[in-house]
Amino acid sequence: MKPLLLLCLICICSQIEAIGQSAQYNFRQGYRFINRAERNIDLGLYKRADKQLAKAKKSDYGFCGNAWGEAFADIYLLESQLYIQQNQYDSALAVLDSLGGCQLGGDCEKKDSLIISILYLKFGKEKVRSAIENANTISIKQSNYFNTPYIYLPELGYNFFMYAFQEMDFDDTTSTTFTDDKIKEILFAFKHNKYIAQ
Repeated sequence: MKPLLLLCLICICSQIEAIGQSAQYNFRQGYRFINRAERNIDLGLYKRADKQLAKAKKSDYGFCGNAWGEAFADIYLLESQLYIQQNQYDSALAVLDSLGGCQLGGDCEKKDSLIISILYLKFGKEKVRSAIENANTISIKQSNYFNTPYIYLPELGYNFFMYAFQEMDFDDTTSTTFTDDKIKEILFAFKHNKYIAQ
């Protein structure tokens, strides 16, 4: 038993060391790159911002998964803003959709507001509001850790994942309609989201 435990410990330590060695910058530099990228986006210096984000992605944010999650959530939110400024709406949506949930430091409120803003820019406010108002079905994407509800908006060809509702208990992974009170509650909350109402 002891040799197996020792072997596992050696493997884990070597993996952690390999991750640290693959990073080119430390966590202080990484956060500095994130802050500079944000300032550069605000100033309209998009090439500089892109370079800063590339460096931030190559930074070592330590051993804590939350630190990595928070840093990369910030990086991806800024990257999506960079795409928005360059009218690359599909790329911005892809970046935001790749973020996943908020359990490791991501800002779901900011993410949702950006997604809605992008949909408004891409399709127009009225078309988006109409698609949301017509939504009546929620599906569940099942993963190892969370069951995430999403609303398919057929008029837009877009699945709007609702990570803020992951903690709710869903019994299956099939589509569910208005017959369930939880689903009604989620649809109501989605349709009356403060960002949609703006």
